[in-house]
Amino acid sequence: MNGPLELRVDGYVFTHWESISVRRSLNSAASLFRVTVSDGIDLATALPLLSPGGGCVVSIAGETLLTGYIVEALPEVSETRRVVRLAGLSRTADAVECSAMLRGGQFKNASLSTIAGRLLLPFGLSLSFDDAARSAAMAVFSSVQIDPGETVADVVVRLAQQRGLIVTDTPAGELLLTKAGQGARSEALVEGGNVKAAIARKSYARRYSRIVVKAQQPSSDSLSPLEAAKVTAEVRDRDVPRYRPLVLVAESKATPADARARAEWEVRRRQALGTVINVTVPSLTQSDGRPWPLNGFVDVRLPSLGLSREMLISDVALSRDGNGGSRAELTLSLPGAFEPAPQVADEAGVGLGQGRDIWADAVLNFEPQGAALAEAEAGTGP
Repeated sequence: MNGPLELRVDGYVFTHWESISVRRSLNSAASLFRVTVSDGIDLATALPLLSPGGGCVVSIAGETLLTGYIVEALPEVSETRRVVRLAGLSRTADAVECSAMLRGGQFKNASLSTIAGRLLLPFGLSLSFDDAARSAAMAVFSSVQIDPGETVADVVVRLAQQRGLIVTDTPAGELLLTKAGQGARSEALVEGGNVKAAIARKSYARRYSRIVVKAQQPSSDSLSPLEAAKVTAEVRDRDVPRYRPLVLVAESKATPADARARAEWEVRRRQALGTVINVTVPSLTQSDGRPWPLNGFVDVRLPSLGLSREMLISDVALSRDGNGGSRAELTLSLPGAFEPAPQVADEAGVGLGQGRDIWADAVLNFEPQGAALAEAEAGTGP
């Protein structure tokens, strides 16, 4: 089914357009749209409404897809046509682009929900979270420091990642905290059925044959300072045949179990990120009229690509041209690509209490070529 795709500005619905598109993504805290308003409009009347900064709503079949602002307008006049090209973002763009302003720059004993709500308030924005994210959103950080120039979204994403949450936006223009797979399940995507085209991307980029995590932990009566300073964990990715080591160094204390969990997660996540499928469907909606859901699981059956499994819709791009041609371009990811990183407890025993990821500034260390050759000759290489 293909319901009407509409742009509403200050209560006025624009129906004369050449093209319109909307894109939402799990990797972005702000959705975007593009519209070309075409012949049949009165520019003198339309231009005041279509000015940058104006509020707008994009909907399909009466269901809101995006609530935001016009960011750019390009009116064009010629002997044969009158056109206005528009580009815009959801309301959360202000949080993505603007700095977090907070007297003192620090929160003490505050939850992610409280921190985000306080930073969003001056923008007239609100925070939303689903049931799956509720407990993590309400968990308290002992101390969170806001870096000078850090944007609101940067702060929220940084803290959300440590709580195993994803930050995106809602159709109503709210900032949303969620977990992978919380969107509605969609109908299956089937080659020879509703799939018009599909492209598989298999990548070894940022894949490593071995990932080594190094850290330190506090010394104790049973643990000497030398032993405490040599926390190391190593995990191999058997699918990477070449010698490609990566060393991650913790910025603060971590136990051997913490280091092992991080190394295993790095391998799993990098494997998942290496497979992405782009599917084109010749309809803005599913067969029952529902829009394609962001963050929903979907059964994918593409035998020509050797794929038959459940995947996650991580990006939805809907578009229609003035000739009635409609399509949905769906980006499908493996669920492991959004698996939350394992948490590391702070000295008080509270997970990530300081609001910092101790692995954030990963150090990339390659062993000297001589050592690599010696290891290979000894038969101990990957």
